[in-house]
Amino acid sequence: MRVPLDKAIGESTYGGKAVNLAVALQAGLPVPPGFALSTDAVDSIVAGDPDAVSLLSETFTRLGGPVAVRSSAVGEDSLSASFAGQYTTRLNVSDELDLVDAVHEVWESGRSEAALQYRPRLGLTGSPAMGVVVQKLVVPDIAGVLFTRNPITESDERVIEACWGLGEAVVMGLVTPDR
Repeated sequence: MRVPLDKAIGESTYGGKAVNLAVALQAGLPVPPGFALSTDAVDSIVAGDPDAVSLLSETFTRLGGPVAVRSSAVGEDSLSASFAGQYTTRLNVSDELDLVDAVHEVWESGRSEAALQYRPRLGLTGSPAMGVVVQKLVVPDIAGVLFTRNPITESDERVIEACWGLGEAVVMGLVTPDR
């Protein structure tokens, strides 16, 4: 995953998720292999630019599938904002056509009614800028979410919510997770 180490430049170009994954990777943490698409690259793919689509296909072929296609919008997650569950994540993407469709879906999720209504409350103006992270899919026995602050009490404590299989069921609210 190649993202500039200057967080301000990286976040405004690739979104916070991509930058934070790059920081984790540089720190030696186990981050699945992948690549980040800048907001401009995503816009070009959505517009059908043949050069951008070709480069996406070539990069995907080198990485191999299946992959997870994840949002990395500018302003997506910060100390004062969380778009958790509002943007699309596509799992088990295994071919180039499905990858292009997944990038479209992630981009469109940034323009959903809920996301567009949430932005002004956070002081975010203008059109959403959506970066995308593409990573090799990890198929876990158990997965979930780690909160560094209790989401219910706002206490300064770590909370883990998890379930069997992919963590998507927890994030989407499809199950009552173990806590």
